[in-house]
Amino acid sequence: MRTVLSAALTRAVREELIPRNVARLVELPEWHAGSVRPWTAEKARQFLVISESDPLHAAFVLLILYGLRRGEVLGLRWQDIDFGAGTIRIQQQVLRVGGEMHIGPVKTRAGKRNLPLLKLARQALAAQSITQARCRAAMGSAWPDTDLVFTTRTGRMTTV
Repeated sequence: MRTVLSAALTRAVREELIPRNVARLVELPEWHAGSVRPWTAEKARQFLVISESDPLHAAFVLLILYGLRRGEVLGLRWQDIDFGAGTIRIQQQVLRVGGEMHIGPVKTRAGKRNLPLLKLARQALAAQSITQARCRAAMGSAWPDTDLVFTTRTGRMTTV
């Protein structure tokens, strides 16, 4: 926030609207990154066992197995999963812009990547496909065709 404010005030100084950029006078407290304590393999396994009945179980599997970002998982499309070749293509993500959800490209060129479809992910995605097919059948023609793997029960983009 300080960077944006400072840039705006610098421009105002250049345009002679204000005499100086006071944002540059502020001394910020030193920032220290908190320590990250990742789950052990056993904790991750326990979480996946407990979350098996959750509608987002397959998303949790992908998050844990591949370390994907939440937006990358929510932006995953069925066309990005090749069960035959055993790959998952990460190409897009779900982003929140101005309080609304949008689909956009991944952050960087390196963010576009192919991942191997591991056995646990394959099983979770197959179960997700069955669950989504049931929801789609219940909605009939009202189901929006987004091709997204993770949707609400009514086929809309999920925000969780």
